[in-house]
Amino acid sequence: MADLIPPHGGLTEPLSCTVPAERVEAFRAEAAKLPRVPVSDADLSTVYRFGDGALSPLTGPMDESTYHRVLDEAWIENGGKRYAWTIPLAFPVTADLKARLTVGEKVALVNGAGDAVATLAISSIFPWDKQKYIRSVYGTERTDHPGADMALKGDADATHLIGGRIEVLPQPKHPKFGKYVLTPREVRKLLASKGWNRVVAFQTRNPLHRAHEYALVYGLET
Repeated sequence: MADLIPPHGGLTEPLSCTVPAERVEAFRAEAAKLPRVPVSDADLSTVYRFGDGALSPLTGPMDESTYHRVLDEAWIENGGKRYAWTIPLAFPVTADLKARLTVGEKVALVNGAGDAVATLAISSIFPWDKQKYIRSVYGTERTDHPGADMALKGDADATHLIGGRIEVLPQPKHPKFGKYVLTPREVRKLLASKGWNRVVAFQTRNPLHRAHEYALVYGLET
């Protein structure tokens, strides 16, 4: 591909919020001293997508105004221009944890094992209107929808959301398939080296489902 399309959000290249190798040890030492905010396995994937730039032009979970703009109008603003965005991204916290957090402080995001994976400079703490989220994202009032189930049961104790600017440790490489997990910058470099005229891509934070596979195959056929 002689000319790759620009990344979403009016950028010349995808962002990177990943901590460089030479800063990793100092970063871990700093994170160990910060208040801890746990993230679920699903949100952990989002953390790493913020880190590698797959969610460009976002530099972390959304603040309250951006979050509700996405729900209400399906766009974000970057550089004074509007760009399509249909699903808001912010990290849930419990009421107890929310009471101990303040806007302007930095926290460590920790995985299920209690290990710090990122830091977040909090810019916004706001109530999570789960019914509005379900209605806007999934287009239903039903609470037995799988997506609603994740919000209402999977995050049953979460009452608030936090947003801010994130820095992320490099994602650990899986020994069997880690070599196939590339950052957006690495993917763009690979595509440019192939000399292809066109490519079909699909972005998802979770493993491909059959419906995703069909969408890719259909895209190739048409």
